[in-house]
Amino acid sequence: MKISELKEREDFAEITARTLARGWSRQFGRPITVSTTPIPGAQQWLLHSLLGAVYTRDSAPSLRKFVADHFRCTARPLRIVPQYIVGTLLTRRAVLNRLGQPFLWVTPAIDNSATLLVAPGNQRIRVFDFESGLTRAFLKEGFDNRSMMREIAVRTKANGSCFTQLQSWDENGKWLEEPILEGIPLTRCLPWVNSAGYLHAALRSLDVWLNETSEEVAAAQYIEQLQRELLERLHGLIARYPDEPLLARLGPLIAQMSCQASKLETIQIAHSHGDLQGGNIWVDHAQSRTLLIDWEYSARRFRYYDFLLMGLAARPIKSFGEHSREFVRGGQLREGLHHYLPAQGQAWRKGALALFLLEEFNWVLDDQEQGDYSALSANFRVLAQIFAETIELLS
Repeated sequence: MKISELKEREDFAEITARTLARGWSRQFGRPITVSTTPIPGAQQWLLHSLLGAVYTRDSAPSLRKFVADHFRCTARPLRIVPQYIVGTLLTRRAVLNRLGQPFLWVTPAIDNSATLLVAPGNQRIRVFDFESGLTRAFLKEGFDNRSMMREIAVRTKANGSCFTQLQSWDENGKWLEEPILEGIPLTRCLPWVNSAGYLHAALRSLDVWLNETSEEVAAAQYIEQLQRELLERLHGLIARYPDEPLLARLGPLIAQMSCQASKLETIQIAHSHGDLQGGNIWVDHAQSRTLLIDWEYSARRFRYYDFLLMGLAARPIKSFGEHSREFVRGGQLREGLHHYLPAQGQAWRKGALALFLLEEFNWVLDDQEQGDYSALSANFRVLAQIFAETIELLS
């Protein structure tokens, strides 16, 4: 997520400070104070909102190269040269220090701060340590640990080719540590790179994993349980946001969508990734391999959830409506993901789309209830609108 989005959704600076204070104190075995207001003599950290980075004024070359490489790479041909130039200029130490805003004050000072890059995210704050070659992800203060526990559970047991192994982790889900990966996300591969080849290599690995973890269940029973879970979460949000009229309208919509999904007789359930999109497909050119990263939203879901998520462009969700209408009419999924679905008629497609939306809405409700948010997210509101529109399409 962009820093601007985090600032709109939560008390960004305070949550970042509290998270790092707790995490570093435990990591280094001594009390570390992290403040959002100046402390005389404390170590100052800067925030660069465009780069999504927090760092000190003596940033090391390895840190700056990492940031530059990720900013300079783009899949858009017309932006390659200007983005390379801008990325190179932005990550010079003098420019970073000039454009970075004083953000945090830390005492006692972190010894190897020059090689540390702090990257705030949705539910975690990652700290890249270029001296050790490791990344430690801290669960943000005020956030539920279920997403971290899910990822730890999957990655400590899985041996598939699409996984990276964890170096260490907290049994209570407060942090995990892993090697810094070489490469870039699929979305940032240059135009002449065989991105489609890398994509389908990742999809084939995921398909193997889904086959290994799948089981067949009665659709009606599974959907009834899913509907109960959705309504329980919805009632929790109504209690949390009593003045939000949107929430009161969702119960009947969930019931209608559940009725449509229940027309499926049997379905396969598997351990899905939960956030399959280009940013979570990691491409390591040097070793010609792809990895799936960020398993924090993994869960047992509809076997084809991940492929529908990406094939219908559900994240970001702007063009989902167009793709879903085409899918119901018998059209293909984007990026060739229809090859990973069974060959079925319109009735199955309608049921599959309804079940996917129930699962997706459950994901959004889960995400909304985990954080210390002051309001409903924009993604929640957009999905609620699409939920209502899709019921008309499926009826």
